[in-house]
Amino acid sequence: MLFKSFYHCRQKKVAEENERVRKKKEKSMKKKMRQKEREAKRYQHKLELKKQAEEQMVAAKIAREERKILIAQRKLESIHLLTILFERIKEIKTKEEVEQQLRELELEKLRQIEKEEQNRIEAKKKEENKKKLKKEVLRRKEEELRQKIMKNFKRKQEEQSTLEREALRKRLAGTTRLKSTVTKDTQPFKKPRLKSVLAKR
Repeated sequence: MLFKSFYHCRQKKVAEENERVRKKKEKSMKKKMRQKEREAKRYQHKLELKKQAEEQMVAAKIAREERKILIAQRKLESIHLLTILFERIKEIKTKEEVEQQLRELELEKLRQIEKEEQNRIEAKKKEENKKKLKKEVLRRKEEELRQKIMKNFKRKQEEQSTLEREALRKRLAGTTRLKSTVTKDTQPFKKPRLKSVLAKR
């Protein structure tokens, strides 16, 4: 009987020990899984950052290439225009025609400059008129505000003067009543006449 009890206790302890080991292993596995998940997230984040950096580099490279292409196109257009101009010059047969063309070009250039200057002056005048109008509007608003403030100030002064006059009138009225009361109380006592007293008797 004692042996069975000892054997039973031994099995129970072994089972408990196995359970602790199992829980410990399970806890360790969960910890490792969480660690792997964190590492996977960090790795994914690094990949996303790297992808974004690469995309930015590609976009910058594309922008540089587009700028180069645009500059090249402008150069080609300039060369094309110069070629057309030279061909037109070659078509001019005489020196006088060339000089006439140059004079016309110079006049056109001067007219263009004059037009641009006129446009600049007009734009400047418009800007100045706009500023003047704005200043005038501000001045009017300021004047209206000043008049409103002065009107309110005068009204308050008038109200204050009215209140002061009313208070003074009340004080004067109170003083007059007090004087009349004192005058009545201080009148001299008149002795009754002897004849009137005897007649009453």
